[in-house]
Amino acid sequence: METYGGTVYPSPSSGTEYGKSVLAKDPSYGGTLGTAITEAVEMAVKDTTGKTKYSLGSVANHVCMHQTVIGQELICQLNEIDVTPDHMIACVGGGSNFAGFTIPMFKMHTLGHDFTPNAVHAGGLRYHGMNPLVSRLYDNKTINAVSYTQEQVFQAAVTFART
Repeated sequence: METYGGTVYPSPSSGTEYGKSVLAKDPSYGGTLGTAITEAVEMAVKDTTGKTKYSLGSVANHVCMHQTVIGQELICQLNEIDVTPDHMIACVGGGSNFAGFTIPMFKMHTLGHDFTPNAVHAGGLRYHGMNPLVSRLYDNKTINAVSYTQEQVFQAAVTFART
C-alpha cells in the first residue's frame, strides 16, 4: 500500500476512538483482525470527505471466487509434475484463501461478542466468521477441520524447513 502512496497505520491505533479505548485498557494489546476491521470501519464511517471506503477483504463469496486463482495455479503446477493430491492442508482464518486453494479442486460458529483471545503471531487466522462456501463444505463433510496450537505449528514448520 505504501508503494502506491498509501499510509499504513498499526492496529490498534491511537488515531481511532476504538483504538484509543483498547490501548487505554491495555497499552501492550497486540490487536486482532477484529480490532483492525473495527478501526477501518470507524475511519470510513467518520470520513466527511466521502473519499474513504471500506471493503471486506475476506469471508465474502466474491472474495473466495477471486481467490480461486490460487487453486487454479496449484492445479497447473500439479499437472506439470503429474501429481494428484489425496489430502490438502491449509491454515484457515476467514476462509477466502482456503476456499481459493481448495474450491477449484472440487468437481459459523462464534465465541461471543465479548471474547478476546490471547495474542498469537497469526492473528488473521483467528476470525470470528467463516465464508459460507467453506462452511458448506465442512457441513457436507467434504473437508475436515483440525486445530493445532501455535507451538505445534511452529515446531512442524521448523521440522519441515530442516528436512
